[in-house]
Amino acid sequence: MSLTKATYSMIEGAPVSVLDFGAVGDGVTNDTAAIQAAINYAHGLPNGGQVWFNGTFAINDTLTIGKNVHLCGVATIKQNTNNKPIIKVNKDLYNNRWSITDLTLEYATQQTSSDTDARALVLCETNKFSYLFTVENVNILKAFKGIDAPEETGSFAFLATFNNVNINQCVDWGFDWRNATTGATTFLSMNNVWVNNTAGAEIAGSKGFRIKRCESLCINSMAVDHIQDRPVQFETCTGNVGLISIESCDRSASSGGIYQCEVNGGSINFGELNFTANNTTISGSAFAAELRVSDSAWVNVGVLRDNLNTVVDTSSDAFYTISPTSNITAYVKDYVYIAAGSNPVPNGSLAEFSQPYRIRLFDNNVRTDVRGGKIHIFDTAAPASGTWAVGDIVWNTAPTAGGFIGWTCTTAGTPGTWKTFGAVSV
Repeated sequence: MSLTKATYSMIEGAPVSVLDFGAVGDGVTNDTAAIQAAINYAHGLPNGGQVWFNGTFAINDTLTIGKNVHLCGVATIKQNTNNKPIIKVNKDLYNNRWSITDLTLEYATQQTSSDTDARALVLCETNKFSYLFTVENVNILKAFKGIDAPEETGSFAFLATFNNVNINQCVDWGFDWRNATTGATTFLSMNNVWVNNTAGAEIAGSKGFRIKRCESLCINSMAVDHIQDRPVQFETCTGNVGLISIESCDRSASSGGIYQCEVNGGSINFGELNFTANNTTISGSAFAAELRVSDSAWVNVGVLRDNLNTVVDTSSDAFYTISPTSNITAYVKDYVYIAAGSNPVPNGSLAEFSQPYRIRLFDNNVRTDVRGGKIHIFDTAAPASGTWAVGDIVWNTAPTAGGFIGWTCTTAGTPGTWKTFGAVSV
């Protein structure tokens, strides 16, 4: 026999069962009021409490939680009303130390591009904060957006931990971490978070991860699978990412640029970027890249895996393994290439990035390498600005008969002294 509400009031911190507040859990009966009553009860305890689920619980409105509320249990919460969030974290001004564990958040019907408020979990809202929270062993299905930290005034989520989260069949972003319209958030931790479409039932326009203005990334692993638009985007973020796996994502364009992973501003150290079995088609004036780095970003990649990716390029531009803009720094230590079908095969095993012939195609106009501790850049003249060290090299991208292969720095300075080397035979 389950505990009664009267008993709960005598046992601080004891779990609350939604069944004791009138929920049925048959997947048909509308359990919204009963679940919210259980949440409100736990929220009202001096130190909050756990709200337990076991079964499938149908709702037709949004559930709201706040500080010290812990939703848990092996169960499904199914939203029967279109274009409504399933859970919003907004009961308090400061919503801290809450958690959601071992639950499935699902929409009864697949949401569409017009159901823009069908966000399974909304972390914060205007002038409210959400922090020191955990989302763990959670499945999210058929939402417009899976997890959303919206870009609103004074809206912040921070000190967040996401473990073993699977976000499936979202129309827009699976994981959208933007927060306030100004300022930046602190600390986002993720371990095994996955945004995917079901193979054969991909949703056009579906996106993966967008993480914006986060000052401390501590990500172990994240993955996208069968996403059809923008798989991964970081904007003005700083921190470390162990592994990103981008698999079976199909993208095409006839103009502009399309990318599998974007880093716009900030500073990120990637342990491994894994691009596998993706299909890219560009035509017209479009160009594409597996990794795009821009807006003065600094990026370091330990291993870049370029495995079984198919590229169909009939454009006037090109496909690049890495495409950086001219004001960034991108280092890649090791590069792995495994061909798909008739794609060219520069190599089939681990290779040092310092051997450029092994790279399928790099944007050579702005390429900078570090080899043997020396900077190698590509240009048509020696530098007229910047600080350089002895042994740095500029490779001439427009050599002529009687000219030179490049320039090397013989005296360190700003810009230092540069001498030509390697006469081109007449």
